[in-house]
Amino acid sequence: MHGHEGLLRFAALQTEAFEEFWVQPQEMIDAGDRVVVPVRFGGRAQHTGLEVVFDVVHVCTARDGKAEALEAVGLRE
Repeated sequence: MHGHEGLLRFAALQTEAFEEFWVQPQEMIDAGDRVVVPVRFGGRAQHTGLEVVFDVVHVCTARDGKAEALEAVGLRE
């Protein structure tokens, strides 16, 4: 999945599978024009009631507007 719509769709699909759901980014790793974010998420599965935990890695790519986004939150490139 790509872009904002892909991220929203992914999040919606994941949360629908759980009665309870949590997300914990582990760190944010600067990789030039990318940010690598290991994430742990889990919760109680909707259909089985089992507690589950997953570790995944998200790679976000900054393109046009990167500098403006950083300035908007008080950071500089």
